[in-house]
Amino acid sequence: GKPKGGVTYQRQLPKFLQQHAHLLQREGGQDDSKKAWEDYGHSDELAKYGDEDDIAGNARKGLGSNPGSIQQPGTVSDVEERERKQEMAKVEKGKGNRAFSEKRYEDAIRSFTRCIELDPDDKVFYSNRSAAHAATKDFEAALEDGEAAVRLAKDWVKGHIRVGAASMGLKRYTDARESYERALKLDEDNDQIKASLKEAAEKEEQSIKSGTIVFAAKRKRDEDGKKSAVGAGKKVKNKTLLSFNEEEDE
Repeated sequence: GKPKGGVTYQRQLPKFLQQHAHLLQREGGQDDSKKAWEDYGHSDELAKYGDEDDIAGNARKGLGSNPGSIQQPGTVSDVEERERKQEMAKVEKGKGNRAFSEKRYEDAIRSFTRCIELDPDDKVFYSNRSAAHAATKDFEAALEDGEAAVRLAKDWVKGHIRVGAASMGLKRYTDARESYERALKLDEDNDQIKASLKEAAEKEEQSIKSGTIVFAAKRKRDEDGKKSAVGAGKKVKNKTLLSFNEEEDE
């Protein structure tokens, strides 16, 4: 009914229309403002995303940081493209994990490389590729990927494990011991890490006593001269820490 006592009510513009209030005074502006008001008042789709302070909600609808503005290029399309690539990377990771479990290590490396191309900020992809490189005895590449995983997540135990395993393969026992020590600080009850740390410490002590500690640069030169004779070397015993776990299959 009509308001009693001569009281009148004034309709207040919503926040996203207040910046356009001056248009109400312009000739021909009333129709545009009325249409905007009706869109606001009758559109549940717009109202549920909140006001101009709801930046995240507006981005989801392609409204940018200001719901009264026209969608700017490079907002939703970037988000959607990133999400699309992340989903593709998950599919490729599944292929890589399967290839690794079937000991098709080169296929696994290719899959994880594709994962990294699609989503270069996911530590798991570098970790998995590090394990695959280690399985092919390419410990330099395994080390690079392990270090990349650590750079992305310093508090992630698996990255330090990958660096430790690669360092063991390169006979850099001091580096391996230090990496396993860091890993154990992050996962104090992990028996596999304890065993690997013990092995690295023993190897380090032996190399010190025998004077056979080899620095990275010297080892690289030695390996370059021996590559042609490596073909029929002994098989490296599988390390449990090279395999994937449930965390990486999520």
